[in-house]
Amino acid sequence: MIKSNIYLLIGENEPAKLNKLNSLQNEFLPAESKDFNLETLYAKKLDPNTLQEALLRIPARVKIRVLVVRGVEDLPKNAKDALIDYMRKPSSRLIIILEAKSLGREDINEFVKYAQVMYFKGAKLYDAFTLARAIKSKNQSFALYVLSDLLLRGVSPQMMLGGLIWQWERMQSEGLAKSKIDKGFEFLLEADLNIKTSRLKANTALELLVVKLAFLV
Repeated sequence: MIKSNIYLLIGENEPAKLNKLNSLQNEFLPAESKDFNLETLYAKKLDPNTLQEALLRIPARVKIRVLVVRGVEDLPKNAKDALIDYMRKPSSRLIIILEAKSLGREDINEFVKYAQVMYFKGAKLYDAFTLARAIKSKNQSFALYVLSDLLLRGVSPQMMLGGLIWQWERMQSEGLAKSKIDKGFEFLLEADLNIKTSRLKANTALELLVVKLAFLV
């Protein structure tokens, strides 16, 4: 039974989980290989075929891939069964990092057979304004983590955009150059249109927006 390749981060202390998640990713992957060998899936509505493809994908140019599965508590039963079946005979070339806010005792008992379980106590709920403040503070990695948390909890993209617009309107009075303010509003409008026209998936459009705004501040 191999546990070293599989990690389960469980609890509601999001900053602590983020730090550990980043630490594990950096431990196993050099920065230049993350674009090709780091993959994140969201458990809710995840179908077993998509999961299976991710589990079997081979590393590109390095020996290890990292697969992150967020919100494991929402994993559909057929996908959870596929994951547990894989965990019984995992590949040495894949690191799996599972994340959950909470899990039932039955699920924990099953996962603990194959995964290193790490608990992160302490509850903190984030909102759209937390996301905006994270961008303002230039903490891009935390902003993206807050965004994924909001998406997992079903917060609407329009509510998140509203919080970002509110913060961006305040940025000019706080000293950000007008040219950057104007560029930021262009990015906000672009994201809004991408979501409304389904040009991009909402999570992709918002992730791009967060990165673009973080570079402006």
